[in-house]
Amino acid sequence: MSFKEILDTILAVGTLLAAWFAARSAREATSAIKLQREAIRAETFISLLTYERDIHFSQNMDVIRALSPEECKNYKLFRKKQSEKDEQIRQVVDFLNHLAHLIRHGYVTPRHILALYTSSIMACRTGLLGKGNWLDGFRVYANSPAYYLNFEYLCNNLENLWLGKEVAWPNPQFQALDEMRP
Repeated sequence: MSFKEILDTILAVGTLLAAWFAARSAREATSAIKLQREAIRAETFISLLTYERDIHFSQNMDVIRALSPEECKNYKLFRKKQSEKDEQIRQVVDFLNHLAHLIRHGYVTPRHILALYTSSIMACRTGLLGKGNWLDGFRVYANSPAYYLNFEYLCNNLENLWLGKEVAWPNPQFQALDEMRP
């Protein structure tokens, strides 16, 4: 074996070892990133539970479940006569809208959230969405059809999220709607 062949063999073995160490390092980095992502998700989840308790989510959901179909038909009147109920509804809708954003951006997995909140999301879909219901009235009152889009998509796509299907979330780039232009 010539000196050149020995040198080539040494370089080949060295390159092979370097590639092996690089691959091992990449696997370890990937594992560390996965662990960090799970830590962030766990922290987010704990924060959500604290937020839920702080806003009295369960008691506020009782208000939504007790709404009659006619109660929010005239949102301005509802807001004026039942401002406390309106505020309780807003707290729930804000919370679920935040959840939708967290799901959408991957800070929590849909299955972790949906296991806890499906019945509440369904109650909101039944009681707050649709023509003449709370969300429609609130948007007219606020003069903005863009309010709570992620909440609405969460409610309307609950089954698709459970099944792990792709959900067409609202466009993340804010685009002024025609109704909002002067």
